Amino acid sequence: MKAVLLQKAGANALAEMAVGEMPLPLPTPGTVRVRVTHASTNPVDFKMAEYGFLVKSWPVVLGCDLAGVVDEVGEGVDPAIVEKGDVVYGFPDLGTQFGAFAECSIVNQKFLGRVPKGLTPAEASTLAVGSQTAYLALCFNGKLLPPSQAADKYKNSSVIVWGAAGSVGSYAVQFAKAQGHGRIIGVCSPGSAENVKSLGATHTVDYRSGNAVQELKDLTKDFPCLVAVDSVGAESAKQLVEVFRDTPDRPVILACVAGSPKEAIPVHITISDVLLGDCYSVPEKQPYCAQAVKEVDALCAAGKFKANRIYDGGKGLESVPAALQIHKEGKNRGDKVVITF
Repeated sequence: MKAVLLQKAGANALAEMAVGEMPLPLPTPGTVRVRVTHASTNPVDFKMAEYGFLVKSWPVVLGCDLAGVVDEVGEGVDPAIVEKGDVVYGFPDLGTQFGAFAECSIVNQKFLGRVPKGLTPAEASTLAVGSQTAYLALCFNGKLLPPSQAADKYKNSSVIVWGAAGSVGSYAVQFAKAQGHGRIIGVCSPGSAENVKSLGATHTVDYRSGNAVQELKDLTKDFPCLVAVDSVGAESAKQLVEVFRDTPDRPVILACVAGSPKEAIPVHITISDVLLGDCYSVPEKQPYCAQAVKEVDALCAAGKFKANRIYDGGKGLESVPAALQIHKEGKNRGDKVVITF
């Protein structure tokens, strides 16, 4: 089969990626082979290319978000989850030769689902990494109940999502809405506020206003924040620490997707780093990823969940390096860059 191969990490890695030949992979027990029709880019892709972290072997096939058709099923795969011929979306293991930027990929049944009702395969290719990371942030790291079990438990509480217009952030907003929080506060730019509210945020805060910390303090005064999700980086996570610093009687979990503060943190603030990339080797996370798929499916069936907006990343494996460069330079403006194969 053909795949986009990277032989080594480095500053010029994206330019050095090239389409080459690889043996057609065979599914192992619990996995399926997917003939990839669409793949979307993530920041971890170009970071792996440049720095080599999470790479298990060279050459590596990058790509961790895909949609396609199952053409081979490994031993022990549950037919209730997936069968041969199903159109699915999923998250392949990082740093291997089975990534999404290839004609075929291998995905464990715990990290895939059938394309939900109302979504195209292109839209579904944006789901796996973003939705499963958001779900981990809220329910594994944040210790909240799944939306399907939350009922009215959280009606007097709030959730903050910093970076609410991005892939992970937009899915976190939607999960928080489904959990029934009284306030869902999305931190984003003014230009993204309308879209973030359409996803379920009750309030938005402009991260560039210079007054974001005080605004968040005011908004959570009567609705205690249980979990704050930061999908931007350590600097924004530091600002969230300041939101909660002076409320020692209110424990809060700060779920950090893209880096966490290293300074001393008050004891009532729990810093919890969110990492999807190790889920293939961390068994305790796997049931949460599988549950995320079920929650997304149910919410899509009810018309209560939207995929990320799409930026056209071109057609064919040859388009992958340029698509990654578009994402790296931010030309997609928060939309998911999707390549059609």
